[in-house]
Amino acid sequence: MRCIAKTCAELKEEQAAMLTAMDQPLFGAHLPDCEADGSWSAKQCAGSKCYCVDEAGKKIEGFGANIWEANDMTCACARDQNTVMSQPPMLGAFVPKCDPTGNYAPVQCHGSVCSCADSTGQLMSGTEVSIADVDTLTC
Repeated sequence: MRCIAKTCAELKEEQAAMLTAMDQPLFGAHLPDCEADGSWSAKQCAGSKCYCVDEAGKKIEGFGANIWEANDMTCACARDQNTVMSQPPMLGAFVPKCDPTGNYAPVQCHGSVCSCADSTGQLMSGTEVSIADVDTLTC
């Protein structure tokens, strides 16, 4: 028998119904954040903490922030990095560098070349330098 994962929307609906059926509110209860299509939002917040999750809603370890510091937290880099790292190793594969909140770091390196990157991880043309000169980048 194979277990089928629930979408974010299905789980949220199930948990909301369970909470509604209770006579008293459940302290600390958390409903997941979902996208309009029912998929998991990359950033989830519960209590005073926010963290990144993969497409199946599983927490991506190592990325998070206090809720009051998470306004610009997208978790896009954490998801991309998690996808690459969960595949069999491939020589030369680009592994994005993320900041502690799961956003793209402003400097990205691939092989021996580093460049500035925007908030979506897109490399900025004209900023390429050798990895030996990465400290000269002002991104």
